[in-house]
Amino acid sequence: MKITWHGHAFIEIQVAGKQILIDPFITGNPFTKTKPEDFNPDYILLTHSHHDHVGDTEELAKKSGATIVTEMDMANDYAQKGFKVEGPNYGGTVHFDWGDVKIIPAWHTTANVPLGMATGLALTIEGKLIYIAGDTGLFVNTL
Repeated sequence: MKITWHGHAFIEIQVAGKQILIDPFITGNPFTKTKPEDFNPDYILLTHSHHDHVGDTEELAKKSGATIVTEMDMANDYAQKGFKVEGPNYGGTVHFDWGDVKIIPAWHTTANVPLGMATGLALTIEGKLIYIAGDTGLFVNTL
């Protein structure tokens, strides 16, 4: 497994001959030197609908035929546009030949882009647990 951080929220994972992109904010991302044409993903995982996370998802998925994995509301929207999707609800897990993706709650707004709730991702790959927080804010239970 190889994990590469491409700046801001954009992460690439290569495992078992698959390219997985997480929150592929490429175009307009001042922290990456990559371009959308540098990638041919098999899977695109999204934490929430803000532009600095969704980024180049549609262009990449159209070009590569990638499956978009995100929470149910966003997945339904992408499915209606003709994309291949996997869209579990909070707590749901999708199993792939390279690992598992669990959708978990995140503490973040979806203001101005009311398309589903923000999530984090718990990936289990090669026996390792990888937590992608998305834009989860810090919080303390004061009760």
